[in-house]
Amino acid sequence: MKTGNIQSITVLFAFMLVCSTCKNETVRAPLNIETETIDFSSFKRIETGNIPESIIKNVSYVKLDGSFDDVLFKNINILKIANNRIFILDVRLRKLVVFDSTGAGLGKVGNQGQGPEDYLRIHDFCVSDDGNIYFLDGSGGNHRLFAFDRDFKFVSVKKLPFNMDHIHPLVNDRFIFALSSWNKGNNASNKIVITDDQFKTEEAYLQFDEYVDENMVIGISTFTCFEDRILYHKTIDNFVYEFSNEGKPLKAYFFDFGSRDVPKNERKNIEENWENFKRYSCLSNIVLINDKYMAGILFDERTGKSFIVDRIENCLYILNQREKRTDAILWCYENTLVSYIYPGMYEDIQSVDLPQDVKDHIENGDFVLCLYELK
Repeated sequence: MKTGNIQSITVLFAFMLVCSTCKNETVRAPLNIETETIDFSSFKRIETGNIPESIIKNVSYVKLDGSFDDVLFKNINILKIANNRIFILDVRLRKLVVFDSTGAGLGKVGNQGQGPEDYLRIHDFCVSDDGNIYFLDGSGGNHRLFAFDRDFKFVSVKKLPFNMDHIHPLVNDRFIFALSSWNKGNNASNKIVITDDQFKTEEAYLQFDEYVDENMVIGISTFTCFEDRILYHKTIDNFVYEFSNEGKPLKAYFFDFGSRDVPKNERKNIEENWENFKRYSCLSNIVLINDKYMAGILFDERTGKSFIVDRIENCLYILNQREKRTDAILWCYENTLVSYIYPGMYEDIQSVDLPQDVKDHIENGDFVLCLYELK
């Protein structure tokens, strides 16, 4: 054998060894907690128009009654279900509306305006166990926290010492905040802070790195809470963090997209690298992670796509938006995924396989929530 061939084989072997080492390298979250890697390339990918019947125990529908002005809305940007109530934020209308569990309209929270008790633009909201409602008014960089009681009566408004994206209540009148990457107030550069009821920082976790685009956001995310756990994720970060309802970090999940992962240097300027995003996948929002399922929204080939992972069968279901039966998976509670159907979603709603009263409700110009209880 020639020397040149031996050298080539040696170099090739060394390259393969390095690649193998990189692939098997354990990924650790920047916190001293357990980290589980979710390898998306290991799942059998199935594109489908519907949530698979094989994982559904029961399907039910909630017809939202928009018969009076206070509960009228046009888009569902953030949806949460708490205390047997349905809360919907329409960002464009700058309106937070509330329905009971049957879909009957209860009213709106707060008033938009210039008065001392008025807000300008609702950025995110949360609901405590006792029914109190909190939302962030993030206009002009001066973030304020509004509080209302369960009857939608104004309680207080307080200026916050930092700029933030999301909020969630904790036990003992405390809060967990997801801070903005451009925050110049307290805890600048931190991602997560735990505060008391006066917004004094008790704990701070995670640091923003340099690979952040402050001028472009992919998708709308929020804290997700189920089974006394809180999930935090910020696009395009591959990590999802799990906190207890006391604000203690419990576990991290690293979503590995392999060759489709967004390179770090291209995360700093998404618009400049927009064409390249046709080849990339990243996590846009996550609503459920447990031993059996994962669900949320992928930003895949520059399109938001709802997904469900059946971890027992090792299958990744991508809900094909072109053949969609419902829109994005927005929320999860009590092992139930929540999606919706909006007016005009189908050219001929009467031809769709849905209960007749649901089709009539949509044809009348109203929204319907779809509740998928998982097995």
